[in-house]
Amino acid sequence: MLDVKAGDEQSFALLLQRYRSPLVNFLYRMVRNREQAEDLAQEVFIRVYRARAEYVPSAKFTTWLFRIATNLALNSIRDTRHQRMEISLDTPVTADAEEGPSGPWMWRINIRTSSSTWWRKCGRR
Repeated sequence: MLDVKAGDEQSFALLLQRYRSPLVNFLYRMVRNREQAEDLAQEVFIRVYRARAEYVPSAKFTTWLFRIATNLALNSIRDTRHQRMEISLDTPVTADAEEGPSGPWMWRINIRTSSSTWWRKCGRR
């Protein structure tokens, strides 16, 4: 990384080659989406390149690299948690869904729906 800090482009290409796969795998374990992990890894390397002049070797390079990756992954998880699969309460339940071992009542309910709306949709009020 010190060579990258000095302006050596070949050294940055070497860092990309060496750490891309481990970084994508690490990010995949956090976000559980391969495309998102690859996008985040690209963003990590962009941030490393932009911050190369400020890099201080007080810790190992990999510690710094994976801390950037962790922060980006946590931000991504926080920002996209509302995009997880949600079951609409307006969609009728099919017979196949009711036959499953957990039944339709075990599905994740959209948190933004108030409990009174949920009970009304279920026919309990």
